[in-house]
Order: sequence, then structure tokens, then C-alpha cells
Amino acid sequence: MKLRKLWKMLVLAPLLSCGGKDGSGAADGVAPDTGTSVDAPPGELPPEDPPPGDPPAVDTGDTAGDTDGTSPADETDRVGDSLADAAELRSLGSWDWAVPLAEDAIDHVGDVDMYRVDMVVGVQVLLAVEHVDEVDLHLRVLDTDERVMGSADVMPHRAWGDDPGLWLQARAEGPVYIEVTASGTGTATGRYRLLGVRADEEDAEPNNAELDALERFTEGAQTFRTSRVEPATQQEFAGVMHAGGDVDLWVFDVAETTVFSWSMWEMASLVFEAKMTLYDSLMQPVAWSSAPTYQDTGAWYKDVGILYAVSAGERYYLGVENSRPPSGAGTLYVGVHTEEESASVEAEPNDSAAAPQWVSLSPSATHPGYANTTMVGTLNGEDDYDVFALATEAVDGEYVSIHLQTGLVGSGLSARLQVTTDVAGEVVLGGGAVDSTGELSLNDLLVPTDAEGLFVTVEAFGRTDPAFGNQFFLGLEQYPVPLHD
Repeated sequence: MKLRKLWKMLVLAPLLSCGGKDGSGAADGVAPDTGTSVDAPPGELPPEDPPPGDPPAVDTGDTAGDTDGTSPADETDRVGDSLADAAELRSLGSWDWAVPLAEDAIDHVGDVDMYRVDMVVGVQVLLAVEHVDEVDLHLRVLDTDERVMGSADVMPHRAWGDDPGLWLQARAEGPVYIEVTASGTGTATGRYRLLGVRADEEDAEPNNAELDALERFTEGAQTFRTSRVEPATQQEFAGVMHAGGDVDLWVFDVAETTVFSWSMWEMASLVFEAKMTLYDSLMQPVAWSSAPTYQDTGAWYKDVGILYAVSAGERYYLGVENSRPPSGAGTLYVGVHTEEESASVEAEPNDSAAAPQWVSLSPSATHPGYANTTMVGTLNGEDDYDVFALATEAVDGEYVSIHLQTGLVGSGLSARLQVTTDVAGEVVLGGGAVDSTGELSLNDLLVPTDAEGLFVTVEAFGRTDPAFGNQFFLGLEQYPVPLHD
């Protein structure tokens, strides 16, 4: 768990607060050389490798005379800041992780570096910007009309720390433009490397229906693959919408009960808008998302497309669709599948403060005074309430925070929280309903010393489907001094 606020607890011990979970913990690094073969699109000759007349990688990282990071652009800033004066990158046939496309710098505050590359219809590329100095970077891809095709601040699950990356598949011949700037959230100047690699990622067809998908799965043609950027912790699934209304079903079996997430890379596309649905073994939808792109925020877990507690021995299907009509070139998607930090599964009946599920918090081994736990539950059908209780001796005189997640993790549940300190439910510490994103945090609630216990009630007040997909994740944390602003 990555925690945020250190300074408020220095008088006791160097504590970390829990603003949310980050299961990757991945350090920055150079992307591996995947050795991916490069195939030309059908009907086209493969490009020469290396092709003749390639411009050299741009190297204008000289920041001499720019000691305060605020000087205007001068002769050392040779990469243009507009489409008209964009620096030309070498052609696609020679792209390789081991050889940066450009090595340059954000030379001054507000610096914009613009690059141009000529694309081929259907060719798929992964773009990334790796920091050399401590600079937070932002990446955008624009078309010739200066429309933003895609942008990124970080890769899924911070695969390279704060470095951004996105995927691009050309829908038309001609140039696209790659813009590198400082993100505005951290150090504003510094050197970077622009990296790119060609790929050929096609899902095995037919895979629209359950039987077809199972056949692809059985023959080994439709499986998750090792991530290009974070092979130790992430798997990926990639495909293209081959026709209008295409559905790609990805099949997988679960070896042990755990929490999985599925999300999408940022895609540089004006014609693809991903929709994901998770089905159980009976092809019943249990989680879904119409905005599955990975987001580096969240009340507890990071906001992903779908977060779900899977069960050992079960088979699941992940469906991907395009919410827009186009198909073919430009509809490439690349998804990320990873295992998250675990959660304890609720035990029924736990429908009232008179008969709650008693839970315990796990103390931190490195931050004395801090403890937490995560619960996952469902409120399907006639089940309207789940109540979790903490014993008085664990939390009286302490501060607690409670974090509820529903919508942004793929649930159709709308829920509210109520936190009380007595079985009758008359002494209310806090409460509220999830916001439009499906999240709610109640921070720094002080539990009185005369409490009968701490009772946390999750109540359903809306469901997309009453029978399926109404899961929630509840984060509970306890500490001796306030941690939140």
C-alpha cells in the first residue's frame, strides 16, 4: 500500500497515511528490448531496416544558460513547439526500445517539444517518454488538424513511475505529431528520452461468442501475454475491432481466490471508445465499465476499469467492445490485467448492527500505531445492508477513515455509508453517499472512549442490475492522530 501523509505523525513514528492502494510499487526503468518481430500490413512491402535517409535521433538537451528553469527558448532548444516546425523522427521500420527516437530536454518552463512521424495504415506502435532528470512529463499525440488523438501522464499502475506512455494505430497515411511537455505537477525542466516500438497485436478470431472464445482458449490462440513494460506484475490483452459490433471475449481460469483488475492503456484514437464487461462461468455479467482507461487516483484502490474478487476454480470471460461504430485500423486496444492487494470477503448474515460481521485491523509492521483492513462485499437481490464492526478496545480514542468504492471499479451499485458507535445506531460519527464516480471517503473520525464499538453500515440505494454486479470495496484504517487535510 502506498500511503501519503508522513509529517503529521512524526511525533509518534514515521507513519504513512492511506490515501489509496498502489499494488505495483514498480521502480522507474528502461523498457525491455522485447525483440518483437515487425510485420508489414497485408498487401504492403516491409520497410527497409534501417531505411535510407533516416534523420538522426534529435539530441538537443543542452540546457546551458537556463540555470533557473525560467528562461525563454533560445538556440539550445532546437525542437520546435508547433506542427509547422516539428522535429522529424526516423521511420517506423527502425523503431526499437534500445535506440531512443529522441533524446532532449524540457529546457525551460512552458517548453513544448513537437515531433513528427509518418505513419502507415494499420501499423501499431507503443510510445513512451522516460525521464533522465527528475521531471514529470506529459505526452500527447495530435493529427494534422491539431486534434488530440490521445494523451497520458502515467502508464497503467505507474509501470515507469511518473513516466507516460500510450498506444497508437494509424487509420490513415500521413504524419502524426508527438508532443512532449512537463505535466505541471512536479519539476518543470529536465532531460528525457522519447521511445517507440512497433508491434503486431491481433486477437484470434472468431471470438465473439462463448463457444468460439473457448475454442481459441483451448488451442492457446487467445491468452493474456506478458506486459511489454512491466513483465513482473502485469499481463496484457490486445486486439482490434474487426467489424462493426465486434466483441472480443478473453477466457481465463482462476487458480486461487484473489482480487484482479482489468484496465486499458491510453489509446491515441479518435474512433475507439472501449467498453469492458466481466462475465462469470454462466456468462452472466458481474462487472462492467464504459470508461476502463487506467486512472492514477482512487479512494482506496487505484481507479481501474474493473476490480473484482475472483474465486478459486472458477472460469471467467472478459468482453471488449467499441462503443463507437468504426472498426479496423484505429481500433487497436491494449488492456492490462494484474493482481491487486487482497481483500477479505464478507460473511453473511451481517445485515444489522445487532448482528454485524466483526472484523479486525492488521497493524503495520513498519509504522507503529497504524492499522488497516480491506473488505469486499455484494448487495445483490434483496440484500440491502452489510454491517462491519470493530471492537471498542481497537479504536476508542483513535481516529478512523472509511473508504467506499463502487462505480469506478466496475460495479453497478450506488451505496451510502453510516458510521455509528452504538448498537442502536443513534450515535452517528459520519455518513454520506457515493459521488457520481462511485466513491466516498469519511476521513479522520474520532472514536469516543465510551463507544460500544464502531459499526460501519453499507446500504444499497441503487443498482444497475438488481441481480448481478453490485460489489463494493471497503477500506478501513485506524491511527492515533489526524492524517487528512
